[in-house]
Amino acid sequence: MKWIISMIVLCAIVLNGCTEGSNYYGGIKKTDYPEMTDPNIEYVYEFKGHSDNWGAVMFVYKMKNSDKVAEKEFLVYNGKDPKPTGEISTGYAVGDAVGGGSITVKETPEKGIYLFGPSAGTVAPTQDSTVKLLVKWKGHSEIIELKTETK
Repeated sequence: MKWIISMIVLCAIVLNGCTEGSNYYGGIKKTDYPEMTDPNIEYVYEFKGHSDNWGAVMFVYKMKNSDKVAEKEFLVYNGKDPKPTGEISTGYAVGDAVGGGSITVKETPEKGIYLFGPSAGTVAPTQDSTVKLLVKWKGHSEIIELKTETK
C-alpha cells in the first residue's frame, strides 16, 4: 500500500513539472488571434522566452502581397511581487531589426498578460533568429532571449 501511495505522489510531482514551462506564457497561442490564422497570411513565426519575472511571446507575421511585416508582443508577469502597473516598456534587437514600445497600465490585467502592438515594419527576423528583448518596469529591467520552438 505504501508503494502505491509513493508512486501516486511521484507521478503527481512529475506531471506537475511537465506543465510548469507552459505557465510562463499564460497559455497564449496564435490560434487565439484571427489575424494570425487569416488564409492570406504568408507566414507566422512564434518566438518565446522567459526570465525570473516575465514570460514573453512574440509573433512576427506577414500577409501575402504585402511588403510590411507585423509584430505582436505579449508579456506575462510571473514574478513574486504584485503585477506591475504604470509604464512598462520593451526594446528588442534581432539582426538589423530593432523595435519596441511602451504601455501605461492603470489596472493590473487579471491574468498578468500585457499586450504590445501590433506594429509594422519592413525588416523581419528569420525563423531561426534569436530575439533579445529588454523589459523595463518600475525601476527594474530584464533581458529575455526569445527563440522559436521546434516541434
